[in-house]
Amino acid sequence: MAAMLLLLATALILLGPLASTAAAADVCESCHGSSGGYAFKFMTVRSTTPKVVAPDVPFVHTVELRHPGRYTALDATVTIDLTNARNVTADGPTTAALGSFSSGSRTATFSLRATATDVPQTIATTVSYTATEHGASAPYLRTLTTSLTIADSLIVPSSWQVDIGAGGQATVDFTASKDVRNVSIMVSPGLSGVAEVIGRPPASLAKGEHFAVSLSGVGPGTGPITLVYEDVSGVPYKLPLDVSVSTKAPRIAASGQAARWFGAAFGFGSLALLLVSAVIGMPFKPLKRRVSKLFATGAVRTSFHCGISWMLITLALLHAAVLMYTDWSNSMVNGIFLLASPGANLGTTINLGTIGWTAMLLTGAGGVLARPITKWIGHAGWRYTHSAMTLTALLASAFHSTVFTIRLV
Repeated sequence: MAAMLLLLATALILLGPLASTAAAADVCESCHGSSGGYAFKFMTVRSTTPKVVAPDVPFVHTVELRHPGRYTALDATVTIDLTNARNVTADGPTTAALGSFSSGSRTATFSLRATATDVPQTIATTVSYTATEHGASAPYLRTLTTSLTIADSLIVPSSWQVDIGAGGQATVDFTASKDVRNVSIMVSPGLSGVAEVIGRPPASLAKGEHFAVSLSGVGPGTGPITLVYEDVSGVPYKLPLDVSVSTKAPRIAASGQAARWFGAAFGFGSLALLLVSAVIGMPFKPLKRRVSKLFATGAVRTSFHCGISWMLITLALLHAAVLMYTDWSNSMVNGIFLLASPGANLGTTINLGTIGWTAMLLTGAGGVLARPITKWIGHAGWRYTHSAMTLTALLASAFHSTVFTIRLV
């Protein structure tokens, strides 16, 4: 008997750690995979810099960090090194602290300028952060380089590199720093079937004058467009711009899954409530009578209509706040909430959502101020205006949500 107890105790001592290891493996399988391999994912780093810049003209070097989720990145920092870009200087700090985050994206922007030289310049970008997972911490460091050429140019573009999705559109503004003549655009044969140039430059430009050219994405590919011109003495110049068209407009980023789906839920919830509110507040008498039968009195129906209306306005604002400050923060114009650049990815669609929300807000305000407005334009005028704003909100929101659903799934 003593021998059997001794044998059992020995087995427990030897097999206990193995059982604990198996249990721990089950818990960790979601991050590390069933094979036991380490599946840690670094943050995705994207550096955007013009390939060609003009001397003494400010340009922007942008670094975007996209988090894959599942861990916390502490004290994320982006630093640029201009040691191998001796003709490039920074107009501000060369280090940007992006803080700590566990999903979504953060962007660092550096304002630079260059002096004339024939030597290619190389900017080194270093991203550092500490990853914390399961109570353990480890530092991570990544360095990438970007090369650029400094070309003397009398016409300065608003962007030296254009990235658009198939079916999307981007606009580039050109400004003359001196008088130029014989201005024309040459499209690379490689852009045939890839991008179309909409608009042509004027034959000549005086100092300070500008013009705009739009580019429409047709299919995937890359290639340059070249602006050809002369100065007043007849010296020829060429200004190349790289154009890149992706297979399709980028989907909403996969990072920040929870925020993304919460934002989408708020948006669809708001659209559903908008339909319900429109039906309850139906102004046309035959349908109005049928709807009114569902409520005890007209006052109760009106209270439901108003309550749902302000609820949907709030949900729509939450929808915008969640998505604009996570996946679509780079689309905002100068950081202005609810206003996207038409040239940005899905910028026009984002602005349609803004139009829909504005129409909702005006409709709600019109309901609250029904009496003074009725005294001003009459009951019929108020009713048709109220209905028109509701229809605008429905159409803009429906188109906005349809396009975003395609990107979301």
